[in-house]
Amino acid sequence: MKSPGSERSRLVPALMGPTGSGKTGLVCALDGERFEVVSCDSRQLYVGLEIGSAAPTEQEQARMPHHLVGLLGPDQTASVGFFRKRALAAIEDIFSHGRQPLLVGGTGFYYAALRSRLFDVRVPDRIRVEIEALTHEERIGRLRTLDPAAFVEPGEQPRSGRIHENDRYRVQRALEICVTTGRPWSGFWSPGERSATDHSFQLTGFWLNPPEEAYRAGLRTRAQSMISRGLVPEAGAVFEKYGECAALKTLGYREALAVYRGEQDETWLEDQLVVGHRQYAKRQRTWFRKEASLTPISAQAFAGALDELILKQA
Repeated sequence: MKSPGSERSRLVPALMGPTGSGKTGLVCALDGERFEVVSCDSRQLYVGLEIGSAAPTEQEQARMPHHLVGLLGPDQTASVGFFRKRALAAIEDIFSHGRQPLLVGGTGFYYAALRSRLFDVRVPDRIRVEIEALTHEERIGRLRTLDPAAFVEPGEQPRSGRIHENDRYRVQRALEICVTTGRPWSGFWSPGERSATDHSFQLTGFWLNPPEEAYRAGLRTRAQSMISRGLVPEAGAVFEKYGECAALKTLGYREALAVYRGEQDETWLEDQLVVGHRQYAKRQRTWFRKEASLTPISAQAFAGALDELILKQA
């Protein structure tokens, strides 16, 4: 059998899945001397949000090495470009010392970015200044005129080439690219533009699809655990130091801050966490079902299917 870094076996298996579906527990049960995890989670990039983002604990990371966890301060902005650059470097590093990288997470937009190449458009300062002077609503209006296909429909999850109008960073970036190039931003994500990659590994794998009744019960237990572990003081500590920063837009932190300020109680917070995570998971499942490179799988079948996938590539 060829080693993980050999030319034929440059496979990066993925385990994606909705929030709270048990991905971390599954991969931490694997052999930590054989595998290393590259996190594909937009919020685990932040330090200080370990409870609310369900980042792997110190004990879990001792059993299974994790990359791309806790890299950014709460006041910094996570971007797909930042993630992609760091993920590619981590994957190559894991291959270089003879181990098998695993991509694990729930951020479909990041997964899609790793399966294709990013375009590099240098925006002139004069254009950036001009667009920064606009209000967010003005940017939305202008982008809708230049590239109506850039926005998702109501209830649709953002994906490659489609953004939500509330995403201030990506609305501004898409508008900058439209104005700079004279082309629709969404066009850069078309199959013809994006089919080639700038890396030499194959990314494919599974998405975790737990039974609905068990999943909903697990979300309740997870919400209770987050609260008992200190979600509210975690949110308060970040707020007191950084204010209403980008990281606090993570699911559950607005509600945790309401409890921190004395506006609500923990019973209310638990219910809000369950509902919020369930709604988010519904959007995630919709995205995963449409991703042809991912196969739905149960937790019980994952380890065997992973070994089979790796053996086929060897």
